[in-house]
Amino acid sequence: MVNKRKIVLGLVLLGALGLAATPGALVRKLWQGTWEKGIGEKNGEDAALTASGTVEVRTVEVASKMAGLLRELPVREGDVLRAGDVVGVVDRPDLEAQLARDRALWRRARAHLADLEAGSRPEEIAEAAARVASARSRFEKTRQDFQRFAQLHREKVIADRQFDEYRAAVDGARADLAAAGDRHKLLRAGPRPFQVEALRAEVEALEASLALTTSLLRDTHIEAPQGGVVLTKGHERGEFVPVGGVLVTLGDLGDCWIRIYVPSSQVGHLRLGGRAEVRIDGFPQRVFSGNVTEIGQEAAFTPRMSLNQKARESQVFRVKVSVENDEGLLKPGMPADVRLP
Repeated sequence: MVNKRKIVLGLVLLGALGLAATPGALVRKLWQGTWEKGIGEKNGEDAALTASGTVEVRTVEVASKMAGLLRELPVREGDVLRAGDVVGVVDRPDLEAQLARDRALWRRARAHLADLEAGSRPEEIAEAAARVASARSRFEKTRQDFQRFAQLHREKVIADRQFDEYRAAVDGARADLAAAGDRHKLLRAGPRPFQVEALRAEVEALEASLALTTSLLRDTHIEAPQGGVVLTKGHERGEFVPVGGVLVTLGDLGDCWIRIYVPSSQVGHLRLGGRAEVRIDGFPQRVFSGNVTEIGQEAAFTPRMSLNQKARESQVFRVKVSVENDEGLLKPGMPADVRLP
């Protein structure tokens, strides 16, 4: 009799446990059926399309045009920069010396050109005229002496040798007068046109060389091309930076979006400019507004990050959902859930 009572009590307990387990099993079954529908699909005709992705922003890599030691790097990760802020300075003393040399050569050539273009000074012209007058006076005197001694030579009063000396003196005085006259004419005429043109060309070449050196030296100061947040740094102060070496990566938090993948069976429900709701794990109680700004033009296989087996077995379209981020709360890499009504 006791054994029968134990058997009946055991059956009652087993039935009670089975009834208690039924609701939990039903809940798990319902939850499993909902999950198997998968993110990126609609649960019904009026249900929203949902998908997940990560926050992305427009990034710009600020690189150095010059190679050299990084003398300054006044930024840190997380700093907010404006366009034109100095990101780093590369040390190039050789370019500084070259700039000083080019500037000195340019100034000398300009001074020489200005001197040529100004022509001869009045004092130089007056001095040349005085030399012409002196040479003419000396020539007249030697010519008169030669004429007098020529008569004496015909009368056999002086020897041939002495007469030849007077002849040479006259010839020398005539040559001196001609040279002084030519010098006077050159000073009055000024420099030749081709000399001025040649020097002008030299000045222009030195100006170009000076501009090139100035530009190269300016490139040693690396500036931010746009405003943004410093996401990463590629070098530290004192390191050698090669040409094209990335100093920092800037992120424009105002240009923020989430890249999701939508099955081809659902992409027809999307339209450019369509409204989207975005939720971020870091702000669970807040909904961020967004819009569909890009829909892929060709299908691709679902990436490895897809959320369920069914989606991985189909082709998807890449969709870009831009999100309003005026407060800068969204950061690159944050996981996000997108709901497309």
